[in-house]
Amino acid sequence: MSDNLLALPKGYQLNHYRIDEVLGQGGFGIVYRAHHELLDETVAIKEFLPVELASRANNTVMPHTSQSRSMFDECRKRFIDEGRVLIKLKHPNIVRCRDLFEANETAYLVMDFEEGLSFDVLLKSLEAQNGHYTESQLLFVSIRLAEGLHYVHQQNVLHRDIKPGNVFVRRSDNTPVLLDFGAAKQNFAEVSQSQAPFTEFYAPIDQLDTSSPPTIAIDIHAFGGLLYRAVTGTVGPKAETRTARISMGQPDPLPPASQLAAGKYSYEFLALIDQCLAFKPEDRPASMQVVIDKLRALKSRSGETQISIPGQPFQGAASSPSQRSNTGGNTSVDGTNLLDELLTLAGSDGVISSSEMKMLLSKAQEIGMSEAEADNYITQRVRREGWRFESV
Repeated sequence: MSDNLLALPKGYQLNHYRIDEVLGQGGFGIVYRAHHELLDETVAIKEFLPVELASRANNTVMPHTSQSRSMFDECRKRFIDEGRVLIKLKHPNIVRCRDLFEANETAYLVMDFEEGLSFDVLLKSLEAQNGHYTESQLLFVSIRLAEGLHYVHQQNVLHRDIKPGNVFVRRSDNTPVLLDFGAAKQNFAEVSQSQAPFTEFYAPIDQLDTSSPPTIAIDIHAFGGLLYRAVTGTVGPKAETRTARISMGQPDPLPPASQLAAGKYSYEFLALIDQCLAFKPEDRPASMQVVIDKLRALKSRSGETQISIPGQPFQGAASSPSQRSNTGGNTSVDGTNLLDELLTLAGSDGVISSSEMKMLLSKAQEIGMSEAEADNYITQRVRREGWRFESV
């Protein structure tokens, strides 16, 4: 991302860290890729910068008005408190938070930088090929996520914002890691006019009820929502819609996974997803350990297969027509299909950036295309999709 007026500039020195680029930004803050110059390590840094309360002036974060000062200070304190909790968490499937400090009149949380892609991007990429992940692949992801969540719950911590976009699949070993805990966002959203403290559909009605303390049932519901999105290719209605319909004596408007994905996955797997998404919290599994036990039982029957990210075949995934041989059998993804996968991901925002173009040309040459052939191939795809190249 470039030309971001709120973000710290590239090359800015923040304690021992050098800012390299912006990875993402929301109403709550900014995430950077940075380099620890003493340790020679790449990290991700989350900066507390709620745009409704503050902006930046000469790199310093300043509340908009004197009235917003007290609220900004309170929310920053909550961000720091959450950071202290997250740094204590140590699990291979939970993002590792490694440092917390104050600077520029705000606070920063330093995390491991993970190479890979979000589960959301991987789902969309595979669906663009008319494919889907198999049950054994989803067991590989879900068991590890469930184990991470169970560990978090044992530490008396809730995630509060589980969804495909907050699950990252590591390039190194294809294992999932859960990112972006939502407690600080929930705290900030209590004073926000526009920033919701949850993601619709994944958040159950009991998460929206701020009069009662949140329980692990909200994470169990969101976990079920993540798997529902994976097996059905869609998301269900928001919690308020379900509440309104059910309160009027009408059927639950959420179509069961066991109905929408019947025949693609085992009944037991789909039934577990539906149970996690039960409207009443008491009807959901009592703990993530219960979920883990059921997932492991399914694994013992069907096994599990890793998922993989572009650069490697989608192992065991349902094949798209372009992945079939002339005899109708499945083949591994060849070089052209791999380039198409990377193009799909790069063009998901409608723009091929200069860095993405460089990566695509490099990959095309690795599979035997000349630079001219690759440039023409990419250009034709961009025109066909209606995308554009980044202006320089």
